[in-house]
Amino acid sequence: MTPTTDTMLVSTRKAYGKVLDHLVASIPPDTTFEGLTTEVDRLSHASFQARFMKLWAHGCTPDQAADRVKALHAHGDLAPVPASLVRQEYAPLIAAGFALSVHEYATKRLIDGERRYQEMLRNNKAETDPAICHTHDLCDANVFMASSIEADVGVDPAASEDLLNDPAMIDLWNTAWDLAKSSYLGDIPAARQLCGQASLQAWQIIVGDDPSVAAEQPSPSN
Repeated sequence: MTPTTDTMLVSTRKAYGKVLDHLVASIPPDTTFEGLTTEVDRLSHASFQARFMKLWAHGCTPDQAADRVKALHAHGDLAPVPASLVRQEYAPLIAAGFALSVHEYATKRLIDGERRYQEMLRNNKAETDPAICHTHDLCDANVFMASSIEADVGVDPAASEDLLNDPAMIDLWNTAWDLAKSSYLGDIPAARQLCGQASLQAWQIIVGDDPSVAAEQPSPSN
């Protein structure tokens, strides 16, 4: 499946929330799920429930896990989703991840990094040009934004000129950056909390290669 001007490709394995709901709702009605019975049944088994109880406490359910298996089967690894829905669901998470990455780089890699980070926040607050972000004074901030988008959407925006110049990708990029500047860069605890919650909800389904593993909780990517 390919994206249109109004859609974006997202990772089916990592989809959650309204994006996962959309993928399930858009499964063709004639899709068959032969061969998936074992995988889907495993997701509803009591031992699986015990293993991933912590995940379910943050909103994951066996039905959602089974939905992701079915969506992966029907759509493949990447599936087109309305760009507005991707922006709504993922922009805050991308912004928070970006903020954590910049903060970690500044405070752990730069000499006098905490002072320089706070100076960046002050410069951003005083900046009158909305197109300028002073995170670039600390690092190659574009690399961190691209990495955050790839971690959450599952697509590297820098993989090709077409992706980088795609209007939907530009809109997602700009929306996430605006959120980072207005909120998460200046509130690292809130960024950390959001990414922590999302890492529990956006765990990935593993199908096929290792039949003993139905799902894995990914390490925080940001």
